[in-house]
Amino acid sequence: MAHTPIDQKFLDKVNAIIDRHLDNSDFDINLLAKELGVSRSSLYTKFKALTGTSPNEFVINSKLKRAATLLKNNPELQIADIASQLGFSSPRYFSQCFKTQFHISPAEYRKSKV
Repeated sequence: MAHTPIDQKFLDKVNAIIDRHLDNSDFDINLLAKELGVSRSSLYTKFKALTGTSPNEFVINSKLKRAATLLKNNPELQIADIASQLGFSSPRYFSQCFKTQFHISPAEYRKSKV
């Protein structure tokens, strides 16, 4: 995704901030922009240029990738617990986002050989 070392450093910083706030359901783009020291509109513009997605989509996709790993590697965890750990406001919203991203429910994903 990153075109230059500066862009990669920016995305690495974004990922570090997301990781720090994984379980925070109140984490939003305003907080991300504040921690990066940029305006919300600048953040949106930079994200669109670098990733082709909005900052919000990037955050959700990052959380869903982590969820996929947790679903496969931690079968003892309830899906609702994973949703909570990743800062989703409800298990239903988490499942909806997961299914949109992976075209399969979290429970079906856990059972699959993917």
